[in-house]
Amino acid sequence: MTIVAEPTPKPTNRCAARAMTASQRIDLALDSLDQRRCVSRLAGDHHVSRKFVYQQQSIALDALRSAFGPPPPTTDPAVLFHLPVTKGWLRQFVLVATLVGHSALRGTQEMLDCLLGLPVSLGWVHSVVADAIGKARPINDAQDLSRVGTIAS
Repeated sequence: MTIVAEPTPKPTNRCAARAMTASQRIDLALDSLDQRRCVSRLAGDHHVSRKFVYQQQSIALDALRSAFGPPPPTTDPAVLFHLPVTKGWLRQFVLVATLVGHSALRGTQEMLDCLLGLPVSLGWVHSVVADAIGKARPINDAQDLSRVGTIAS
């Protein structure tokens, strides 16, 4: 009696997971969501690793959470415009708050923290106002106000 061994199939370089179509991946993912199905058996039936099955299951769960979960927080639909806040804009805000709004320096400091979440020092607010005063003083001193007294009397 002669025993003839059957030739073993040559391993292919193609990975079964990579060869799967999108619809096959969807079917695998849906099958993996069934708690009664064994992941090891699914992996064996499809000639893929258990890790791949778990990855497909995770993708499916993420899609389901996205579809049926609460909507992500959205911005206020009543937003009129977006404002780019630059260093120059911050300096302008400080001057408007103090000169037009008659806010104290500490009040201006608090507004920057409350409205923009920008904690600045009281010294910075003071230096912005002092710098503006320094630039405005020569312009004001150059003005001829002699006629103002004549008109006022």
